[in-house]
Amino acid sequence: MALLLPRFLLLAMLAMGCAALAQSGLPKAEYLKTALLKIGDPVRGKALFADEQRFACTRCHSIDASASKPGPDLFAIGDKFGRREIIEAILSPSTNIAVGYSTTVLETKAGDEFQGVIKQATPDFVEVVCGDGKRVRIATRDISTQYTSEISLMPEGLNAGLTTQEFTDWIDYLVTLKQPASANLVTHFQEWKVCDDDRGVRGG
Repeated sequence: MALLLPRFLLLAMLAMGCAALAQSGLPKAEYLKTALLKIGDPVRGKALFADEQRFACTRCHSIDASASKPGPDLFAIGDKFGRREIIEAILSPSTNIAVGYSTTVLETKAGDEFQGVIKQATPDFVEVVCGDGKRVRIATRDISTQYTSEISLMPEGLNAGLTTQEFTDWIDYLVTLKQPASANLVTHFQEWKVCDDDRGVRGG
């Protein structure tokens, strides 16, 4: 038996879907502007970061200082970079590629091609971590061509799958990734600001 939804609910779902589709075609400047001027929800942003079906961020980035994945470790990224820098790194990942994380392309004599970040290189082999997180070790004697690509392993257009609010949530989560001492200072400041605002409201 088919499940019939109320007409108002169907209309609401259609409106939400159309809004998401409409935002997917927005220029990068709109995402930049919204993420700079609005406050997001870091809890929702964390959920997006961990959603392997949509973005698979956790396949390429660790956040525990282990640097165990192909992309840069994001531990304390909120201390290392400003909000604008983080936003622009996501919107245009190939503009400034982090040192040590350039994409290396390896072509073998058998005709295979591998793209990834070099994790180990010896006279006998080259080991790269590919975009899917898998490590591949190729014997030096089997490599026909090796060169560095100017294109980041991180794909362009990740923002296209998000509304500007979701993108802002994502940024707010990344900004919270700080050293424990810095994170505590941020928390104390936020608590002080809430209390100060509350006193202002009551005083008025």
